[in-house]
Amino acid sequence: MKISIQDAKEFFEKHPNNTTPNFKKNHQAPVLRILKDCLDVKDDIVACLSNPREVIDKIKAKYQNPNTVKYYLQALLFFVDQYPELKQHVDRQKYFDFWQASKIIKAEEDKVVEPKQNIEYQDVQEKVYEKFGENSQEALFIDFYKEAPVRLDFYDIHIYKKTKDLPQDLPDKYLNLETGRLFMKNYKKTAKKYGDKEIYLSADLMDKIKYNLKHHPRDMLFQFRNKDPSSAVKNLLKKAGFPKASMNDLRHSVHSQEMSAEERVEMARRSGHAPTTSVAYKRPSEKVVKMDVPHRFSSTIKAIISELKSSGDEN
Repeated sequence: MKISIQDAKEFFEKHPNNTTPNFKKNHQAPVLRILKDCLDVKDDIVACLSNPREVIDKIKAKYQNPNTVKYYLQALLFFVDQYPELKQHVDRQKYFDFWQASKIIKAEEDKVVEPKQNIEYQDVQEKVYEKFGENSQEALFIDFYKEAPVRLDFYDIHIYKKTKDLPQDLPDKYLNLETGRLFMKNYKKTAKKYGDKEIYLSADLMDKIKYNLKHHPRDMLFQFRNKDPSSAVKNLLKKAGFPKASMNDLRHSVHSQEMSAEERVEMARRSGHAPTTSVAYKRPSEKVVKMDVPHRFSSTIKAIISELKSSGDEN
C-alpha cells in the first residue's frame, strides 16, 4: 500500500468533517508537517509511518511542549484510523500507546504549572501610570482595556476623526472619534458565536484618546514597538512591576472587579463571551485589608481571635 501526499490531501478534502478551515488545519497540516522530511524523499506516507519510534522521536525533538506533542500524535492517530485500510499497514497500537502516554505527560505537567498570578486592575492602572505616565500610550491601553477587554484584537483598530471620513470599504475594526463608537467584526475566537461588536466608549476615555492622538498622531489606536500583541502586553505589565502577568491575567483582572449583574452582562458582551464566563473569570482578591483598632479594644479582639482558632482546631 502506498499513500502519496496528493492522496492524503484528497482524503482530507473529501472527508465528511471537512466543513470548516480548522479541519484541515488541525488534521491534515500536522501530519504533512511532521512527515515533511521523509515525504520529500519517498512521497509515501505508509513508508514514513512504518517506524513509530522514529516518528515520535522526531516530534519530541522538535516540540518540547507536552500539549503540542499530544496534538501531533492525535492528528497522526486520526489519519491512521480514518484513512481506509491504513491501520492494517502500520503499527496502530504503537501510535495509540504513544498518544496515551502523551496525555499522561500533559496531565503531570499541568499539576506542576505555576498558578496564575492574581492581579488587581486598580493596581495595574496605578503602576502603569507611575511607570509610563498618565498620558502615555501604555496608560491609554490600560484605560481602554477596562471598557473594552478584547482579546488580542486591539492591535489593528483604525481611527477616523469624523463620521463623514468613514470609507465605503470599512476595515474589520475601527473607532469613530466623533461618536466614540468602537466597531469590531471577525475578532478572535468567538466572532461567529456572538457577531459584530458595537461599543460606545465613555466621554472620559474619548478625551484621553483624543489628547493622546493629538500629541502622538497615528492611523491606528495602538502602535507598540513589539509587533506581537501578546508579547507587547506582557512586556508592558513586566515593566510596570508584574513580571509573570499576561494578557489573560489583565483580562481576568477586569472581570474580577465588583459590578452588578447588569454591568457584568454588558462587560461579557464587550468581551465576546457569555455572562457566566465573566463570573468564572473572577479571581479572589489577594489584598490585605488593614484596620486601626483602638488600643482599649485590642485585648478583646485578641481574645476573640484566640477563641475562633481554638474552635477551628476542635472542628
